[in-house]
Amino acid sequence: MSKMRSEILSQGKILAEAIPQQLHDAEAVRKVLGGQPIRFVSLVSRGTSDHAAAYGQYLLQYANGLPAGLATPSIHTLYRKPLRLEGGLVIGISQSGQGTDVIETIEQARAAGAYTIAITNDLASPLAQAAQLTIGCYAGAEKSVAATKTYTTSLSALLCLSKALGAPLEDLAGFEEIPELVETTLAALDAPIGQYAASLSDATELVVLGRGFQHTVALETALKLKETCYLMVIGMSSADFLHGPIATVKKALPIIMFGAAGPTSPMQADLAQKLKTLGADLAVIGSDQELLAQTKVAFPTTSELAEPLQPLLTVLGGQLLSCHLAEAKGLNPDAPRGLKKVTKTR
Repeated sequence: MSKMRSEILSQGKILAEAIPQQLHDAEAVRKVLGGQPIRFVSLVSRGTSDHAAAYGQYLLQYANGLPAGLATPSIHTLYRKPLRLEGGLVIGISQSGQGTDVIETIEQARAAGAYTIAITNDLASPLAQAAQLTIGCYAGAEKSVAATKTYTTSLSALLCLSKALGAPLEDLAGFEEIPELVETTLAALDAPIGQYAASLSDATELVVLGRGFQHTVALETALKLKETCYLMVIGMSSADFLHGPIATVKKALPIIMFGAAGPTSPMQADLAQKLKTLGADLAVIGSDQELLAQTKVAFPTTSELAEPLQPLLTVLGGQLLSCHLAEAKGLNPDAPRGLKKVTKTR
């Protein structure tokens, strides 16, 4: 078994151990903030952590009513332009805690009067030292270059933060069940997605789509497929796909859609019908029954979690697909060419 697949399959146990520690860290954040109003949230990251940040952007707006956006590190590191960040909350996400531009952005944000939080798997890292507060991933050493368990624990860290900042219980319904549901989802999806991956072994291009919270899953899955399978993959919002890229759809083009029951369902189902009419080979991963009904290639996940928590389950399908497809192509998913575990940019 590859290291990547082993780490994917370990995530239920990892989350069961990580979440109590993350709740403790997040409670410390709440106490330091002391009820002070937060004007906005800015999330800074690179690579896989970018997609965790995008998830945090959705989550903190949806569940906490906080204006949230993604930072542009080059404004700090290359253009050297000061920002007015007083009263803001700036969150740096880096699994290694060594991302140079993420660290520098956090340092400048803290100097400018923002509250700063690091989310990292290394509590002694430069990022953790630069930030005012830290929420750990607690995922243990990740040996595969492609991040999996540090990604889901970054999501759970953001959920713990949202909970500590007063997210309504109904918006995080099922939170306590996350580790168990991750475990059962992995057991249910591993073999069938392995079979589906074998059918894609000759593919040279893929499209991955999602809307709302599932948009972040589409982005992360596309990245994993690129780095482990060396494919040209488009990962984007289902809504944006309608604004031009749908013209690229051709017969037998593999398209994977992620969906969770909620306000995005009708639009997603309509798009799936359009894609089938255009001749695409469609597969669906998620809990959206309306979307799942559009194709025979369906990988259902449970609807027991509230929509904001669903990415912790659906992303497992994307991770498994990336790993199995790499192996079906005769590639080593643990060591993608040209990549290192830690990448530093300015």
